[in-house]
Amino acid sequence: MHVGDVVILITYAEMTTEEAKAYQPKVVHVDRANKIVQLGSDPAEGITPGIMRPPHALNNAQLN
Repeated sequence: MHVGDVVILITYAEMTTEEAKAYQPKVVHVDRANKIVQLGSDPAEGITPGIMRPPHALNNAQLN
């Protein structure tokens, strides 16, 4: 990495099926200055205008 590079951080966890169904991820969107611009729980949610949700992404309703 170099100064000015865009970095995406992601974490993984091992859990049971029951834990996974109840889990609510924490998603933090930041701007170029690394200031928080939006908090959420949907990893597939895009906040950039014109960016669409990936067609294969599940939403919370599909997980229940």
